[in-house]
Amino acid sequence: MKVEYEYTYNATNLSSTNKYWFGTSYKYNGDNTFSVGGDVEQLTLIEYQTANKNNLYICFSTTSDCNGKPTVTCQRLLKVR
Repeated sequence: MKVEYEYTYNATNLSSTNKYWFGTSYKYNGDNTFSVGGDVEQLTLIEYQTANKNNLYICFSTTSDCNGKPTVTCQRLLKVR
């Protein structure tokens, strides 16, 4: 079952210089975790705002594998509008 909520999320402890993973889709991993997918890219929060990208998913993950792909799953996934 897919459940989406719309609300304002105030994130704390985020860095304006860290590059976070954003994706055009997400995957439910079956163990109460999600991962970003589709077209993924790493952007700072300022790059995201100035690129005027909409409706991307974020896990607030900054880690990647040796191929430059996101490696972290999350229990809370946000869709940024």
